[in-house]
Amino acid sequence: MIIPFVYYEGKEKWTAGLHLKDRIEFAEEMSEYIPDFQYHVVSVQQYTNEELSKKGDEMALVMLINKIQNPEDWKRFTEEAREFVDTAYAQASDEIKEVIIKVLWALLKKDECAE
Repeated sequence: MIIPFVYYEGKEKWTAGLHLKDRIEFAEEMSEYIPDFQYHVVSVQQYTNEELSKKGDEMALVMLINKIQNPEDWKRFTEEAREFVDTAYAQASDEIKEVIIKVLWALLKKDECAE
């Protein structure tokens, strides 16, 4: 079984269609060749920092980091999530630590571009 998910980081509500065929030009003409499935949108913004911290896993940590979009988000993150970050990172496997490092690097590059 394959369950497709869309991981969405935008501030606004997701408005695109939830079926693959909604995203393909000429879908009607090509319908017999397009798998018909609906995907589930997981929006980072639907969770508060507190909810993500309570989850206590590495994915929640990545989601918390990805919620940082401006200086206010950064301040909130550093004030509210320090203990969770320390715990989640310490418990993560080496592979997950590499992902976390890449996500943090992307955050730093995004901040660099904003200046």
